Amino acid sequence: VASAVLFADIKGFSKISERFPVEDVVRFINRYLEAVTEVVVETGGEVTKYMGDCVMAHFNSGQADNALSAAVRILEVMAVIRSEAPTDAPENSLHVGIGIDFGEVIQGNIGSSVKMDYTLLGGVVNRAQSLEKLTRMLPVSLVFSKEIKESAIQPWDFMHLGKHKVKGKDDPMDLYSLDSPLVYLAEPAADENH
Repeated sequence: VASAVLFADIKGFSKISERFPVEDVVRFINRYLEAVTEVVVETGGEVTKYMGDCVMAHFNSGQADNALSAAVRILEVMAVIRSEAPTDAPENSLHVGIGIDFGEVIQGNIGSSVKMDYTLLGGVVNRAQSLEKLTRMLPVSLVFSKEIKESAIQPWDFMHLGKHKVKGKDDPMDLYSLDSPLVYLAEPAADENH
């Protein structure tokens, strides 16, 4: 099955979790997961799984536009949450990195006799996760592949980020973002790794 796979992950989460009481961090994570899940569902996607503070979602074939819409909306919602947060709340530091790729995936229940887990497997999943990680190095919150750009139908304001080495690919990939103030919002410095 061809799918657009999206990863959304909180930037600098380790630092946030060290700075605030556990109950504040739990509330913060739940609010973030709730907001991202709502956007994914509203834009026609499905949350595949939560991995700590990371959301993995997928959009069926022909839904590159839905995945891009979800990414933009997630960034909008995060900006609203930050702007409404008290100055001493973890929500103030809520910046998200988003990576999206498009390609063939294997989906189904995978696991052991003790625990099964519905998931997606394939190169596209690994690449989408790697693209999200590149948002720590590049000055943008959203990074996606040429496959997403070429599958999109709506008139997006694409911005070429150049060729970059991506885990699991021998040759550097052409990567893109959207030319929008939303993707340039001030974020934790690149050294504030996960």
